[in-house]
Amino acid sequence: MNILFFVSSLLIIFCFLTSKFSAHTASLQNEKVGLSSYMEGLINTRNMRQNKIFLSNTKKENKGKETIEPKKIKTFSLTSHRLSNNLSENSKLNIYNLLKTDPLTSSIPGTTFENLLIVLYGNSEFVKSLESSNWPKQMLEEIRKTAKTRDPIESLDDLRPQNEKYKIAFYKMLKGSGFYDLKNRLGHPPLSDFVSLQKNNKTAVNFNYASLPVLQALLGDQVATSILQKEKIKSESKGGRRVLSKTELLALLKSSPENNKNTTELEQMLSFSKKQILLDNLVYKNEGKKILFSLPLEN
Repeated sequence: MNILFFVSSLLIIFCFLTSKFSAHTASLQNEKVGLSSYMEGLINTRNMRQNKIFLSNTKKENKGKETIEPKKIKTFSLTSHRLSNNLSENSKLNIYNLLKTDPLTSSIPGTTFENLLIVLYGNSEFVKSLESSNWPKQMLEEIRKTAKTRDPIESLDDLRPQNEKYKIAFYKMLKGSGFYDLKNRLGHPPLSDFVSLQKNNKTAVNFNYASLPVLQALLGDQVATSILQKEKIKSESKGGRRVLSKTELLALLKSSPENNKNTTELEQMLSFSKKQILLDNLVYKNEGKKILFSLPLEN
């Protein structure tokens, strides 16, 4: 019995050490592949930028001369970080201050939250069961009532309405459907994917990281789409992950007939901080190795 116990113990220890070694080896391999793909992405973006600069200078120098066929370089799939489902707190609409202010003095923040609910849940069956065309405004009023009775507010779960119908609908918003695809209107996301409660953040939206649904809710579909298009052009011409500067955004808003909001109040809602790089947002896609990660954020 002692020998059997001794042999069994050795086998258990051996299996444990083998498992640990295999996991460590796999981890090192993943780090190696990730690092090599990240460096590949940086090199590709820099090559794209240098190639565009070269072509631009060549065209200027060879006006009227025989056209030089540009050298083709390797390209890659570039996806806006605003379309990612892997979202950080900086990409969300912060409603903490909205819950603490008078509704009459927070028209744009309140409207933005209501619009976001429509973008995320406008086609959901549980919203239709509310039987009200004014359900987003009513939902905001209900969670405001709850917020007044809760201190501190630690999570969105603390905001469940007292009204039974809206309480059920809000619960389904919090839970989400597991899988969702907003573009094709499949399923619905957990509200926490797009809404946050950041107590120490004075602004509702960090423009540099804001997700597409948040931009749609704040600025409208047309302006949000224009932002993605302009940022894509900047990324392709300069390389890396690019966002519109504050000046470029304000110029776009002034030129858009869809935007009828007070620009001063909009600016008060927005921050343009780039202190945190969102390494979890997906931008560079290496098709061969199936590696997804982001490149540094630049203007």
